Amino acid sequence: MTGRAGRRVAVLASGTVVGQLLVVLASPALTRLYDPEGFGVLGVFVSLLSILGVVVGLRYPLAVPLPDTDEAASDALVLSVVSVAAVSSLFAVGTWLTRDWLVATFGLEPIGPYLWLLPVAVAVSGTYDALNYWAVRVKGFGAIARTRVTQGLATVVGQVVLGAVGLGAPGLVIGQAMGRASGLGVLLRLAAKTLRFDRSPGAIGRIRGTAGRFRQFPLFSTWSALANTLSVQLPVLFLTYFFDVAVAGLYALGTRVLLTPVTIVGTAVSQVFLSDAADASRRGVLGPATSRVFENLAGIAVGLGTIGVLAAPSAFTVVFGPEWTDAGTYAQLLMPWLVLVFVSSPLTVIPSVLGRQDVELVFNVGLLVARVLALSVGGLAGDPLLAIALYGGVSALIRGWLLLWTFRIAGIGAPSALSRFWSEAAKAVPYALPVVGALVLVLGPAREAAVLATALLGAALLGLGAWRRMRRARAASTVTEPVDGEAATREG
Repeated sequence: MTGRAGRRVAVLASGTVVGQLLVVLASPALTRLYDPEGFGVLGVFVSLLSILGVVVGLRYPLAVPLPDTDEAASDALVLSVVSVAAVSSLFAVGTWLTRDWLVATFGLEPIGPYLWLLPVAVAVSGTYDALNYWAVRVKGFGAIARTRVTQGLATVVGQVVLGAVGLGAPGLVIGQAMGRASGLGVLLRLAAKTLRFDRSPGAIGRIRGTAGRFRQFPLFSTWSALANTLSVQLPVLFLTYFFDVAVAGLYALGTRVLLTPVTIVGTAVSQVFLSDAADASRRGVLGPATSRVFENLAGIAVGLGTIGVLAAPSAFTVVFGPEWTDAGTYAQLLMPWLVLVFVSSPLTVIPSVLGRQDVELVFNVGLLVARVLALSVGGLAGDPLLAIALYGGVSALIRGWLLLWTFRIAGIGAPSALSRFWSEAAKAVPYALPVVGALVLVLGPAREAAVLATALLGAALLGLGAWRRMRRARAASTVTEPVDGEAATREG
């Protein structure tokens, strides 16, 4: 990763870190203000919001950074916003028609009167997504980072205050909706300063042309992303259906905590990588750029995953309270899958850059079918642990296959990439040794606290080591990279 890209990742990651840390740091308070049933209701609401949010813009926001000219990118942004308005209106009608069914099927009685928030939150999320990708195009990473902080702060304040006054599950849902709406103002101001939309009589024709040019996004990418999101959100819906909303709440908290490092690093790296990947592909250097991103994340992922497998139940018990221990057990079962998500999520932009959304669609549909079968087997057996273990297992296997395919289309030799992966993993695993020592040597009531303390120590040392390697790599790239003029001459 070049010095310039590294700085962009740092800016985005800083905002995402603060925003997500606010949410995670508030979780111990929230688990004492709300019970697992409340988190289960929130989990169902967020699952429905995530599923509908994938479709609302027809994936046109992903096209905003891709055109060669800002005028064409402006047309893509307008097309995205129009799609959001049209599709979210249809969702509003659908929510009104299916309200009773949703309440009865997923145990949403506590928030029945608030279900009108669902289509509103979908519209807000879709608009934010479109403006976010415009900010990516114009390199407004500082603005994106500020929105991440604002969203995390609004969510935390809303949920804590509403929980303190005893509102119950609706407090979690309303706070979540507040967080989704926060940050829009920052991106709107950035768009107002940088957007140069041509309002001439031919504007409608240009937008139609843009819709046709990027038709692969609604035709393939939308359905691919919908299948992927459905498969990610299915556990909360299936666990609620087969068991009860409390089991879904335990799972929802576990994934909320686990996905924080994935979101912090993966989102920041993928947005910066998307900004650079199209240019790298045009210059024929997409393979090396992809390899650098993968190698930078591999050691961190394996180290954190190993620590998580060892420490999760103890950590959840100490931090969130004894009634949340099962959430830590669920986290253990999902850890191998999340390691692969961590290292591969930034690379999921490659099929869009190379126009291979068709194969990505096949993969995501296959993943959805496999996860439905896994959750159904566990649900019919009446065992939530089996359901989650099978879900995590098939997810890891298919995610690994997608990673190998991504290597191939990016021009990377899979054997050499995997060799580097195992090399980085071998360096990271020793950071989990303090946790092993606590598990073996400490007995009695202090054991869980000791495991948590050593896990935090191992994660801190791992992060420090990764930061030092990034600094060395950045310094080396600063010395060896030619200036822009020299690079242009050499490539010419």
